[in-house]
Amino acid sequence: MADFLNKKPSATYQSILNLKGDADADNQVVNSTLRYVEDGRGNESALKLSTGAIQVDNIKIDANIISSEDSNGHITLTPNGTGDVQLNTDTLQVGEGDAAGTIQSNGDYDLVLKTGNSTTGTITMTDGADGAITITPNGTGSVVMSKVDINAGTVDATIGGTSPAVGTFTTLTSEGDAAAQFDVKNSSSHQILTVKNDGSPDEVIVNEGGLGTVDFRVETTGEDHALFIDGDSNAVHINRGETAVEFKVGNVNDNIIHTDASGITFNTDQHSSNDFTVKCTSGARIPTPAKVLYVDANDGEVGIGCDPASTFHVHGHADKGDAVIKIEQSDVDDSFINFAGTSQTNSSGSLSSSAGESAAKSGAIKVDINGTAAWIRVYASAV
Repeated sequence: MADFLNKKPSATYQSILNLKGDADADNQVVNSTLRYVEDGRGNESALKLSTGAIQVDNIKIDANIISSEDSNGHITLTPNGTGDVQLNTDTLQVGEGDAAGTIQSNGDYDLVLKTGNSTTGTITMTDGADGAITITPNGTGSVVMSKVDINAGTVDATIGGTSPAVGTFTTLTSEGDAAAQFDVKNSSSHQILTVKNDGSPDEVIVNEGGLGTVDFRVETTGEDHALFIDGDSNAVHINRGETAVEFKVGNVNDNIIHTDASGITFNTDQHSSNDFTVKCTSGARIPTPAKVLYVDANDGEVGIGCDPASTFHVHGHADKGDAVIKIEQSDVDDSFINFAGTSQTNSSGSLSSSAGESAAKSGAIKVDINGTAAWIRVYASAV
Protein backbone atom coordinates (compact mmCIF):
# COMPACT_ATOMS: atom_id res chain seq x y z
CA MET A 1 0.00 0.00 0.00
CA ALA A 2 1.35 3.41 -0.99
CA ASP A 3 1.91 5.96 1.84
CA PHE A 4 1.29 9.52 0.65
CA LEU A 5 1.56 11.21 4.09
CA ASN A 6 3.93 14.27 3.99
CA LYS A 7 5.11 13.21 0.56
CA LYS A 8 5.75 15.69 -2.27
CA PRO A 9 6.43 14.64 -5.85
CA SER A 10 8.79 17.59 -6.37
CA ALA A 11 9.50 21.15 -5.33
CA THR A 12 7.31 22.38 -8.20
CA TYR A 13 4.28 20.11 -7.48
CA GLN A 14 3.38 20.14 -3.86
CA SER A 15 0.62 17.45 -3.80
CA ILE A 16 0.05 13.98 -5.18
CA LEU A 17 -3.80 14.20 -5.55
CA ASN A 18 -6.00 17.30 -5.67
CA LEU A 19 -9.73 18.08 -5.99
CA LYS A 20 -10.02 20.25 -9.04
CA GLY A 21 -11.20 23.82 -8.50
CA ASP A 22 -9.97 24.28 -4.91
CA ALA A 23 -7.76 27.37 -4.74
CA ASP A 24 -6.10 26.38 -1.47
CA ALA A 25 -4.19 23.16 -2.13
CA ASP A 26 -3.35 22.81 1.56
CA ASN A 27 -6.98 23.04 2.66
CA GLN A 28 -8.87 20.75 0.30
CA VAL A 29 -12.22 19.52 1.54
CA VAL A 30 -14.91 17.26 0.04
CA ASN A 31 -18.24 19.08 -0.27
CA SER A 32 -21.56 18.59 -2.12
CA THR A 33 -20.07 19.47 -5.51
CA LEU A 34 -18.78 16.66 -7.70
CA ARG A 35 -15.19 17.52 -8.63
CA TYR A 36 -12.54 15.68 -10.57
CA VAL A 37 -9.72 14.06 -8.71
CA GLU A 38 -6.45 15.16 -10.38
CA ASP A 39 -2.80 14.55 -9.75
CA GLY A 40 -0.34 17.15 -8.48
CA ARG A 41 0.32 18.24 -12.06
CA GLY A 42 -3.36 19.06 -12.69
CA ASN A 43 -4.17 15.97 -14.82
CA GLU A 44 -7.83 14.91 -14.44
CA SER A 45 -8.62 11.33 -13.58
CA ALA A 46 -11.82 9.43 -14.46
CA LEU A 47 -13.05 9.89 -10.87
CA LYS A 48 -15.26 12.63 -9.40
CA LEU A 49 -16.01 12.97 -5.68
CA SER A 50 -18.54 14.78 -3.52
CA THR A 51 -20.03 14.25 -0.08
CA GLY A 52 -23.02 12.47 -1.65
CA ALA A 53 -21.70 10.61 -4.69
CA ILE A 54 -18.82 9.14 -6.65
CA GLN A 55 -18.79 9.51 -10.42
CA VAL A 56 -16.55 7.43 -12.62
CA ASP A 57 -16.53 6.47 -16.32
CA ASN A 58 -15.83 2.75 -15.90
CA ILE A 59 -15.82 0.58 -12.80
CA LYS A 60 -13.68 -2.53 -12.46
CA ILE A 61 -14.52 -4.71 -9.48
CA ASP A 62 -11.82 -7.11 -8.41
CA ALA A 63 -13.99 -9.45 -6.26
CA ASN A 64 -16.94 -9.45 -8.76
CA ILE A 65 -19.38 -8.26 -6.06
CA ILE A 66 -21.46 -5.08 -5.76
CA SER A 67 -23.27 -5.01 -2.42
CA SER A 68 -25.23 -2.55 -0.30
CA GLU A 69 -24.13 -1.74 3.25
CA ASP A 70 -27.57 -0.33 4.20
CA SER A 71 -29.84 -2.75 6.04
CA ASN A 72 -32.04 -4.42 3.34
CA GLY A 73 -31.00 -1.62 0.99
CA HIS A 74 -31.59 -1.78 -2.74
CA ILE A 75 -28.91 -1.26 -5.36
CA THR A 76 -30.16 1.21 -7.98
CA LEU A 77 -28.56 1.59 -11.41
CA THR A 78 -29.85 4.80 -13.01
CA PRO A 79 -28.78 5.65 -16.57
CA ASN A 80 -28.75 9.24 -17.74
CA GLY A 81 -31.73 10.60 -19.65
CA THR A 82 -33.17 7.99 -22.06
CA GLY A 83 -30.21 5.67 -21.61
CA ASP A 84 -30.66 2.02 -20.66
CA VAL A 85 -28.99 -0.37 -18.26
CA GLN A 86 -27.21 -2.83 -20.54
CA LEU A 87 -25.84 -6.14 -19.24
CA ASN A 88 -23.25 -7.52 -21.67
CA THR A 89 -23.57 -11.23 -20.91
CA ASP A 90 -24.97 -14.33 -22.60
CA THR A 91 -26.87 -15.47 -19.50
CA LEU A 92 -28.65 -13.42 -16.83
CA GLN A 93 -29.11 -15.19 -13.52
CA VAL A 94 -31.41 -13.95 -10.74
CA GLY A 95 -32.03 -15.35 -7.29
CA GLU A 96 -29.83 -16.24 -4.32
CA GLY A 97 -29.27 -19.83 -5.40
CA ASP A 98 -31.50 -21.36 -2.73
CA ALA A 99 -34.94 -19.95 -3.66
CA ALA A 100 -36.97 -18.80 -6.65
CA GLY A 101 -35.71 -15.72 -8.48
CA THR A 102 -38.07 -12.90 -9.45
CA ILE A 103 -37.99 -10.27 -12.19
CA GLN A 104 -40.55 -7.52 -11.67
CA SER A 105 -41.28 -3.99 -12.86
CA ASN A 106 -40.35 -0.97 -10.74
CA GLY A 107 -43.76 0.24 -9.61
CA ASP A 108 -47.25 -0.55 -10.87
CA TYR A 109 -46.37 -0.99 -14.53
CA ASP A 110 -46.49 -3.75 -17.12
CA LEU A 111 -43.45 -5.95 -17.65
CA VAL A 112 -42.46 -6.50 -21.30
CA LEU A 113 -39.97 -9.06 -22.61
CA LYS A 114 -38.60 -8.58 -26.14
CA THR A 115 -35.44 -9.02 -28.23
CA GLY A 116 -33.20 -6.24 -29.48
CA ASN A 117 -34.64 -6.27 -33.00
CA SER A 118 -37.03 -3.40 -33.77
CA THR A 119 -39.52 -5.85 -35.35
CA THR A 120 -39.54 -8.38 -32.54
CA GLY A 121 -42.58 -9.92 -30.89
CA THR A 122 -43.28 -9.36 -27.21
CA ILE A 123 -44.42 -11.07 -24.04
CA THR A 124 -46.35 -8.59 -21.89
CA MET A 125 -47.34 -9.22 -18.27
CA THR A 126 -50.13 -6.71 -17.53
CA ASP A 127 -49.92 -4.98 -14.17
CA GLY A 128 -52.76 -5.20 -11.68
CA ALA A 129 -55.33 -7.73 -10.45
CA ASP A 130 -56.52 -10.20 -13.10
CA GLY A 131 -53.89 -8.83 -15.48
CA ALA A 132 -53.40 -10.81 -18.67
CA ILE A 133 -50.16 -12.24 -20.05
CA THR A 134 -50.07 -11.43 -23.76
CA ILE A 135 -47.75 -13.24 -26.19
CA THR A 136 -47.63 -11.26 -29.44
CA PRO A 137 -45.57 -12.63 -32.35
CA ASN A 138 -44.37 -10.20 -35.00
CA GLY A 139 -46.06 -10.14 -38.40
CA THR A 140 -46.94 -13.65 -39.59
CA GLY A 141 -44.94 -15.28 -36.80
CA SER A 142 -46.49 -17.90 -34.54
CA VAL A 143 -46.54 -18.75 -30.86
CA VAL A 144 -44.95 -22.21 -30.74
CA MET A 145 -45.24 -24.30 -27.57
CA SER A 146 -44.28 -27.97 -27.51
CA LYS A 147 -46.46 -28.65 -24.47
CA VAL A 148 -49.16 -26.63 -22.66
CA ASP A 149 -50.66 -27.66 -19.33
CA ILE A 150 -53.87 -25.74 -18.57
CA ASN A 151 -54.43 -26.76 -14.98
CA ALA A 152 -58.14 -26.48 -14.14
CA GLY A 153 -58.41 -23.51 -16.51
CA THR A 154 -60.03 -22.72 -19.85
CA VAL A 155 -58.91 -21.72 -23.33
CA ASP A 156 -60.98 -18.60 -23.90
CA ALA A 157 -61.89 -16.55 -27.00
CA THR A 158 -60.99 -17.41 -30.60
CA ILE A 159 -57.92 -19.51 -31.34
CA GLY A 160 -56.11 -18.48 -34.49
CA GLY A 161 -57.34 -14.92 -35.16
CA THR A 162 -60.78 -13.76 -36.27
CA SER A 163 -61.72 -17.07 -37.91
CA PRO A 164 -61.86 -20.27 -35.82
CA ALA A 165 -60.82 -22.26 -38.91
CA VAL A 166 -57.34 -20.68 -38.77
CA GLY A 167 -56.42 -22.24 -35.43
CA THR A 168 -55.28 -25.88 -35.47
CA PHE A 169 -54.34 -28.47 -32.87
CA THR A 170 -52.14 -31.51 -33.42
CA THR A 171 -53.16 -33.24 -30.20
CA LEU A 172 -55.48 -32.45 -27.29
CA THR A 173 -54.83 -34.77 -24.35
CA SER A 174 -56.37 -35.09 -20.92
CA GLU A 175 -53.59 -36.51 -18.79
CA GLY A 176 -54.14 -39.44 -16.45
CA ASP A 177 -57.51 -40.05 -14.83
CA ALA A 178 -58.34 -36.38 -14.35
CA ALA A 179 -61.97 -35.53 -15.19
CA ALA A 180 -62.13 -33.18 -18.16
CA GLN A 181 -64.51 -31.84 -20.79
CA PHE A 182 -63.64 -30.27 -24.13
CA ASP A 183 -66.31 -28.16 -25.84
CA VAL A 184 -66.50 -26.59 -29.29
CA LYS A 185 -69.22 -23.93 -29.35
CA ASN A 186 -70.74 -21.71 -32.02
CA SER A 187 -71.28 -17.95 -31.83
CA SER A 188 -74.45 -18.54 -29.78
CA SER A 189 -72.52 -20.64 -27.22
CA HIS A 190 -74.30 -23.81 -28.32
CA GLN A 191 -72.18 -26.94 -27.87
CA ILE A 192 -71.37 -28.20 -31.37
CA LEU A 193 -68.92 -30.86 -30.15
CA THR A 194 -68.48 -32.14 -26.60
CA VAL A 195 -65.84 -34.61 -25.43
CA LYS A 196 -66.27 -35.87 -21.86
CA ASN A 197 -64.09 -38.18 -19.83
CA ASP A 198 -65.82 -37.39 -16.55
CA GLY A 199 -68.82 -39.68 -16.99
CA SER A 200 -69.64 -43.34 -16.98
CA PRO A 201 -69.24 -44.04 -19.78
CA ASP A 202 -67.09 -41.30 -21.32
CA GLU A 203 -68.79 -39.62 -24.29
CA VAL A 204 -68.25 -37.80 -27.58
CA ILE A 205 -71.42 -35.78 -28.28
CA VAL A 206 -72.30 -33.87 -31.45
CA ASN A 207 -74.91 -31.09 -31.14
CA GLU A 208 -75.69 -31.59 -27.46
CA GLY A 209 -79.11 -30.10 -26.82
CA GLY A 210 -80.36 -30.85 -30.36
CA LEU A 211 -80.11 -27.46 -32.05
CA GLY A 212 -82.02 -27.61 -35.36
CA THR A 213 -79.43 -25.58 -37.28
CA VAL A 214 -76.60 -28.00 -36.49
CA ASP A 215 -76.07 -30.95 -38.87
CA PHE A 216 -73.48 -33.73 -38.84
CA ARG A 217 -71.91 -34.76 -42.14
CA VAL A 218 -69.22 -37.26 -43.21
CA GLU A 219 -67.75 -37.21 -46.73
CA THR A 220 -66.09 -39.80 -48.96
CA THR A 221 -64.20 -39.24 -52.21
CA GLY A 222 -67.40 -39.59 -54.20
CA GLU A 223 -70.16 -38.47 -51.83
CA ASP A 224 -70.29 -35.39 -49.62
CA HIS A 225 -73.23 -36.75 -47.59
CA ALA A 226 -72.07 -40.35 -47.11
CA LEU A 227 -73.33 -40.07 -43.53
CA PHE A 228 -75.62 -37.14 -42.78
CA ILE A 229 -77.63 -36.30 -39.67
CA ASP A 230 -80.11 -33.50 -40.32
CA GLY A 231 -80.65 -31.70 -37.03
CA ASP A 232 -83.69 -29.79 -38.26
CA SER A 233 -85.66 -32.67 -39.84
CA ASN A 234 -84.60 -35.21 -37.18
CA ALA A 235 -83.38 -37.58 -39.91
CA VAL A 236 -80.34 -39.83 -40.38
CA HIS A 237 -79.20 -40.39 -43.98
CA ILE A 238 -76.70 -42.87 -45.39
CA ASN A 239 -75.59 -41.91 -48.92
CA ARG A 240 -78.01 -39.02 -49.09
CA GLY A 241 -76.79 -38.07 -52.56
CA GLU A 242 -77.61 -41.60 -53.83
CA THR A 243 -74.23 -42.05 -55.49
CA ALA A 244 -72.14 -45.20 -55.89
CA VAL A 245 -71.40 -45.56 -52.19
CA GLU A 246 -71.22 -49.06 -50.74
CA PHE A 247 -72.56 -49.76 -47.26
CA LYS A 248 -71.12 -52.67 -45.32
CA VAL A 249 -71.86 -54.13 -41.89
CA GLY A 250 -69.60 -56.83 -40.53
CA ASN A 251 -69.13 -58.90 -37.40
CA VAL A 252 -66.87 -61.75 -36.29
CA ASN A 253 -68.62 -63.88 -38.92
CA ASP A 254 -67.53 -61.73 -41.88
CA ASN A 255 -69.72 -59.32 -43.84
CA ILE A 256 -73.40 -59.62 -42.86
CA ILE A 257 -75.01 -56.71 -44.81
CA HIS A 258 -73.78 -55.21 -48.07
CA THR A 259 -75.51 -52.62 -50.24
CA ASP A 260 -74.33 -51.33 -53.60
CA ALA A 261 -75.79 -50.55 -57.02
CA SER A 262 -76.87 -54.19 -57.44
CA GLY A 263 -79.04 -54.18 -54.32
CA ILE A 264 -78.94 -55.40 -50.71
CA THR A 265 -77.20 -58.65 -49.77
CA PHE A 266 -77.46 -60.36 -46.41
CA ASN A 267 -74.63 -62.68 -45.30
CA THR A 268 -72.41 -61.60 -48.20
CA ASP A 269 -69.61 -63.99 -47.34
CA GLN A 270 -72.02 -66.92 -46.86
CA HIS A 271 -71.00 -67.67 -43.30
CA SER A 272 -72.88 -70.56 -41.70
CA SER A 273 -73.55 -68.65 -38.46
CA ASN A 274 -75.17 -65.55 -39.98
CA ASP A 275 -78.84 -66.52 -39.64
CA PHE A 276 -81.52 -63.97 -40.47
CA THR A 277 -84.34 -63.46 -37.97
CA VAL A 278 -87.44 -61.26 -37.88
CA LYS A 279 -89.30 -61.24 -34.57
CA CYS A 280 -92.81 -60.18 -33.60
CA THR A 281 -94.62 -59.54 -30.34
CA SER A 282 -94.89 -62.47 -27.97
CA GLY A 283 -98.70 -62.31 -28.25
CA ALA A 284 -98.74 -62.96 -32.00
CA ARG A 285 -100.69 -66.04 -33.15
CA ILE A 286 -97.74 -68.07 -34.40
CA PRO A 287 -95.99 -70.95 -32.62
CA THR A 288 -92.61 -69.19 -32.41
CA PRO A 289 -93.00 -65.37 -32.19
CA ALA A 290 -89.21 -64.98 -31.97
CA LYS A 291 -88.98 -66.38 -35.52
CA VAL A 292 -91.82 -64.95 -37.53
CA LEU A 293 -89.31 -65.11 -40.41
CA TYR A 294 -86.18 -67.16 -40.01
CA VAL A 295 -83.42 -68.07 -42.48
CA ASP A 296 -81.06 -70.80 -41.34
CA ALA A 297 -77.70 -69.94 -42.96
CA ASN A 298 -76.14 -73.30 -42.17
CA ASP A 299 -78.95 -75.55 -43.56
CA GLY A 300 -80.24 -73.15 -46.20
CA GLU A 301 -83.81 -73.40 -44.93
CA VAL A 302 -86.56 -70.79 -44.43
CA GLY A 303 -89.09 -70.93 -41.64
CA ILE A 304 -92.17 -68.80 -41.04
CA GLY A 305 -93.31 -69.02 -37.45
CA CYS A 306 -90.96 -71.89 -36.68
CA ASP A 307 -87.53 -73.45 -36.91
CA PRO A 308 -87.59 -74.85 -40.45
CA ALA A 309 -87.59 -78.63 -40.85
CA SER A 310 -87.48 -78.42 -44.65
CA THR A 311 -86.40 -76.02 -47.37
CA PHE A 312 -89.51 -73.88 -46.79
CA HIS A 313 -91.52 -74.49 -43.64
CA VAL A 314 -94.66 -72.58 -42.62
CA HIS A 315 -96.30 -73.21 -39.27
CA GLY A 316 -99.69 -71.67 -38.52
CA HIS A 317 -101.19 -71.05 -35.09
CA ALA A 318 -103.92 -73.35 -33.73
CA ASP A 319 -106.20 -70.40 -32.93
CA LYS A 320 -105.65 -68.48 -36.13
CA GLY A 321 -109.05 -69.39 -37.62
CA ASP A 322 -108.07 -69.27 -41.30
CA ALA A 323 -105.69 -70.89 -43.78
CA VAL A 324 -101.98 -71.05 -43.09
CA ILE A 325 -101.20 -69.91 -46.64
CA LYS A 326 -103.39 -67.80 -48.90
CA ILE A 327 -102.46 -67.48 -52.58
CA GLU A 328 -104.14 -64.79 -54.63
CA GLN A 329 -103.89 -64.83 -58.43
CA SER A 330 -104.92 -61.62 -60.17
CA ASP A 331 -104.42 -63.03 -63.68
CA VAL A 332 -107.59 -64.95 -64.55
CA ASP A 333 -105.91 -67.52 -66.81
CA ASP A 334 -102.63 -68.20 -65.04
CA SER A 335 -101.88 -71.00 -62.58
CA PHE A 336 -101.65 -70.60 -58.84
CA ILE A 337 -98.66 -72.92 -58.47
CA ASN A 338 -96.20 -74.34 -60.97
CA PHE A 339 -94.68 -77.70 -59.99
CA ALA A 340 -91.48 -78.19 -62.00
CA GLY A 341 -89.63 -81.50 -62.01
CA THR A 342 -88.83 -84.67 -63.98
CA SER A 343 -92.05 -86.46 -64.85
CA GLN A 344 -92.32 -90.27 -64.68
CA THR A 345 -95.11 -92.65 -65.83
CA ASN A 346 -95.30 -94.24 -62.41
CA SER A 347 -94.62 -93.28 -58.79
CA SER A 348 -90.81 -93.26 -59.11
CA GLY A 349 -90.44 -89.45 -59.57
CA SER A 350 -91.67 -86.25 -57.97
CA LEU A 351 -94.11 -85.82 -60.87
CA SER A 352 -96.09 -88.51 -62.72
CA SER A 353 -97.92 -88.43 -66.04
CA SER A 354 -100.04 -91.47 -65.01
CA ALA A 355 -103.83 -90.95 -65.14
CA GLY A 356 -104.53 -94.18 -63.26
CA GLU A 357 -107.06 -94.20 -60.44
CA SER A 358 -106.67 -97.74 -59.19
CA ALA A 359 -104.47 -96.84 -56.25
CA ALA A 360 -106.05 -96.71 -52.84
CA LYS A 361 -107.15 -93.33 -51.57
CA SER A 362 -105.01 -92.40 -48.57
CA GLY A 363 -106.78 -89.21 -47.51
CA ALA A 364 -107.70 -85.69 -48.50
CA ILE A 365 -106.33 -82.13 -48.00
CA LYS A 366 -108.66 -79.30 -47.13
CA VAL A 367 -108.32 -76.13 -49.19
CA ASP A 368 -110.42 -73.01 -49.75
CA ILE A 369 -111.43 -72.02 -53.26
CA ASN A 370 -112.56 -68.40 -53.25
CA GLY A 371 -113.44 -68.78 -49.60
CA THR A 372 -115.37 -72.03 -50.00
CA ALA A 373 -113.94 -75.14 -48.37
CA ALA A 374 -113.04 -78.06 -50.66
CA TRP A 375 -111.03 -81.24 -50.47
CA ILE A 376 -108.23 -82.57 -52.64
CA ARG A 377 -108.24 -86.36 -52.67
CA VAL A 378 -104.82 -87.98 -52.16
CA TYR A 379 -103.89 -91.42 -53.62
CA ALA A 380 -101.41 -93.86 -52.19
CA SER A 381 -99.55 -94.02 -55.54
CA ALA A 382 -99.58 -92.37 -58.96
CA VAL A 383 -100.87 -95.47 -60.84
